[in-house]
Amino acid sequence: MEIVPKLLIVGFGKVAQGIAMALNKNVEVIGIKRNILDSKSHFNVINADIFEDDLDNILKNTNPDYVLYSIAADEQTPESYQNAYVNGLRNTLKAATIARGAAGVLPCSPRRPAGRPVQTARPGCRAARACAPAALP
Repeated sequence: MEIVPKLLIVGFGKVAQGIAMALNKNVEVIGIKRNILDSKSHFNVINADIFEDDLDNILKNTNPDYVLYSIAADEQTPESYQNAYVNGLRNTLKAATIARGAAGVLPCSPRRPAGRPVQTARPGCRAARACAPAALP
């Protein structure tokens, strides 16, 4: 029986879903998403807010080999950026340390000019390649 690595993606938006599609043949993907609007996902998606829900227990229960942090800021303000890219990553690193199962936390963020929407990441696109963990098969 082949052991398949497990990847937990924190922030399961369009970029993260593109990464998941690119990796799903070799990796079991689980996503964490604050607002699940479409229940027709090909992946196991956990409805949770990393600032309000118990991220420590989520990581313990999912027991991932890797964690990909792919959160987007809610607004284009310094406070929102601080919350998403600093405080949220800090919460995720703390939870991964407590769970002690994950080999590492890989931060990923789409690069875009302020005010421009993030385009959908397709398998093989620049965003998916830039964020896909090299250590995964």
